Amino acid sequence: MHNFIYSILRHSIFDSIRPFLKLISGWKPDSTLGSNWRRIFSRFVLILCVALIIEATFSISRSFAGGFLFASGLIVIGLYYFLDVVIAIPFRASASFPVNIFRLFLDNLLSGCFLILAFSSVYRTSGIDPDTSALNHIYFSAVTFSTLGFGDYSPLGYGKAFAAIEAMIGNLHLGIMVATLFQGLQNQSSDNHSGNDQNDSK
Repeated sequence: MHNFIYSILRHSIFDSIRPFLKLISGWKPDSTLGSNWRRIFSRFVLILCVALIIEATFSISRSFAGGFLFASGLIVIGLYYFLDVVIAIPFRASASFPVNIFRLFLDNLLSGCFLILAFSSVYRTSGIDPDTSALNHIYFSAVTFSTLGFGDYSPLGYGKAFAAIEAMIGNLHLGIMVATLFQGLQNQSSDNHSGNDQNDSK
């Protein structure tokens, strides 16, 4: 009897929150499983970005070992997101799977923001010279990611290796962003030309 009541309650509770879960996850029944997975992963990374910004704003301190492990885990998540959601998509393109250029651009932007925040967590544990607030660690990470290198801050210790890795990843992101913009402009231009050709033929 208890199992029967539990089963009814469980299904009714799940049915009542199912629309909310679909809204939060971005699940679309007409999309493929891979597309829905990427959509859910993007929302998860967006939530992590917001949490990292809040954490940096209020300078919630972490122990050295815990902070380094936490930051390294964030970088692994960011790299997996970049490889699976951004880099792999153009290689999966086919006639049955056209690439949504706008979505790829947004995913690339989200990946870049997340990796900047993740690497800034590493610099908070390794330190930068001069050592300042957590928001300046984000600034240093953004400058390193974009390979500007103003020179007002420099990494210390193992942060130097992470800065070199971040600069290489940043170059890849910027290259993909430019390629995505050009592809979007090319698609728009070809759509305009095909529309003009159809009008001329009438």
